[in-house]
Amino acid sequence: MRVLVLVALLLGAAGLVLGLVSILNEDGTESEELALTLTVQEGDFKLDDVPPPATSEEDIASGDSFVFTGAVSGDRKGKLLGACEVADVGEPTCQVTYRFDDGDVTGAGIPDFSQQAESFEIAVTGGTGAYKGARGQVDVHENGNATHEMALVLPEDS
Repeated sequence: MRVLVLVALLLGAAGLVLGLVSILNEDGTESEELALTLTVQEGDFKLDDVPPPATSEEDIASGDSFVFTGAVSGDRKGKLLGACEVADVGEPTCQVTYRFDDGDVTGAGIPDFSQQAESFEIAVTGGTGAYKGARGQVDVHENGNATHEMALVLPEDS
């Protein structure tokens, strides 16, 4: 049992070290990892609700769409802009842009906006400016603050 614990600790430490240093892409170019913790304060929300009318967030149906904005603070300050289209009940396909002074980070996914969901992930699809060539994911935690943990991998020449 002690051996398993030791191996687990070593693997965890190795993962931490790898997460803190530059990594190589498959094409041999170096990349750096950037972790951002952001808080998003809700702003405008507009729903285009086609019949039958939705009575809750879980009730949005095919053909519904919505847009939203929010102020971003934390490791970066800026704005979140998003748009979602619903193809299946309760499963919107969303595109988002985090706009910062030094560039934008874009993402896409099918977030879980249900009342039971405490968190969901969206994929980082790219970026501009300081975030050019970004890839990674955003973990959104609905903990009353709407904490967004962004894990980015950026090409070294960004």
